[in-house]
Amino acid sequence: MAGFWDARARPFWTGSVKSGLSVGTLREDILNEMFIWRPILAGKVTLEAVNLGHVDLVQLVKLNDLMNWEAACSQVKPEG
Repeated sequence: MAGFWDARARPFWTGSVKSGLSVGTLREDILNEMFIWRPILAGKVTLEAVNLGHVDLVQLVKLNDLMNWEAACSQVKPEG
C-alpha cells in the first residue's frame, strides 16, 4: 500500500481539466517513461502485455518511431 499512498501524495499529473490554456504537467518520472506509456495510451499495446513482458523495450521504441512516422505522413499534403 505504500506505493498507493506515495502516488496520492505526489500526483503523476498536476493541472486542471477546466484550465483552458494549460494541460498541466506530468511528473518527471512519467515523462521519462513516456516511450512506454505512449503506445499504451494510443491502444497499440496493452498495459498487461507490457507488464507480462510480451512486449519488450526495443519493440516499444520501434512503435514510438512508427507512430512518429505515421504522424509525419499525415502532415504531408499530396501533390496535384
